[in-house]
Parts: sequence; structure tokens; C-alpha cells
Amino acid sequence: AMAQQARKMASDDVMALLEKGEVFFLDVREPSELEELGTLEGYVNIPLGQIEKRLKEIPADKAIITA
Repeated sequence: AMAQQARKMASDDVMALLEKGEVFFLDVREPSELEELGTLEGYVNIPLGQIEKRLKEIPADKAIITA
């Protein structure tokens, strides 16, 4: 489980982070869902079931926006 509590951010805060490039876009959907629904440009796909094994791929110093 994530030690840090996910917090909701106001869209202004998100925009400020986006401008600074301090955001990591994480798509946690399964590959079958991506095939069906399409992928999102700029998002890195790491299915939920693989998150723990692939944590090092997720930057610790950026805000993470999930899809």
C-alpha cells in the first residue's frame, strides 16, 4: 500500500505543476482496457497489478496524475 495518502488537487494547482513539468502521468488501466478504450497521450501505462514491482519507474519528486 502507498504510505503517502493521495490528495485531491485543485485544477489551478495542477496547472501550476504542469507548467513546471513536475507531473508524471500514470495510466493504471490493464492492457485489455487500453486496446478497447485507447491510450492517453503522454501517459505511462503501469497496470495496477504491476505498480509495486515497477515503483522505481514512478518518479518520487513529481505529482502523479492517474487515469
